[in-house]
Amino acid sequence: MQGIEQINELFDGLDVIAETAGKVYQDKKIDVADLPHAIEMLVKAETLMEAFKGLSQIKEEAKDLQSEEMLVIATRMIQVGNKYEAARKGA
Repeated sequence: MQGIEQINELFDGLDVIAETAGKVYQDKKIDVADLPHAIEMLVKAETLMEAFKGLSQIKEEAKDLQSEEMLVIATRMIQVGNKYEAARKGA
């Protein structure tokens, strides 16, 4: 069993992107007012770097997923979507 460390790190990065995208989308346009959101995302650059550093290993991790790991992945996918929606609604 390979584990899903890299997949989890990818979802950590997707969380950051989803939250930023949701905040930017609140007013349905991209402009200067969104700079603070971009800066906020840059502050989390380490999380983003870690998320995408292991992309090449994700295929190997996915080859032997156990049912518990699939459940974790499905949950993380839902969490990313919820994070985007909450940020878009300003919650």
